[in-house]
Amino acid sequence: MHEDADPNLALVGLRIELERRLRALARQASIDDQQPLMRVFRQLQRDGMVSDPVLSGVQELVMFGNQAAHGAQVDRAAATWAMEVGPQVLAVLDENLSNRKQD
Repeated sequence: MHEDADPNLALVGLRIELERRLRALARQASIDDQQPLMRVFRQLQRDGMVSDPVLSGVQELVMFGNQAAHGAQVDRAAATWAMEVGPQVLAVLDENLSNRKQD
C-alpha cells in the first residue's frame, strides 16, 4: 500500500468489490442476493460455491472493510495484509463467476 494512501478508504473500496462479486455469485446460484451479505455468504458456503480458504479470506476482508466503513482506525499492518490478499481473493471470485457462466 502506498504510504500516503488512506487505509480505511482502500478497505472500504475492497469491501464494496467483494460484496459485488459475492452477490453476483449468489444470483448465478439462484440465491436471493438482496438479503444481508452474511446470509448470502453462508448460503454460498453451504452450497460449496466458494472454497473454504477463499471464504476465510473473504470473511476477514469484509470484517476489515466494515470496520473501516464505520470509522474505526484499522491497523496499518492489517490494512496492508488486506490490500495484498484482497486482489488475490477478488481474482478467485472472478474466476468462479466466469466458470459458472460457462456451465
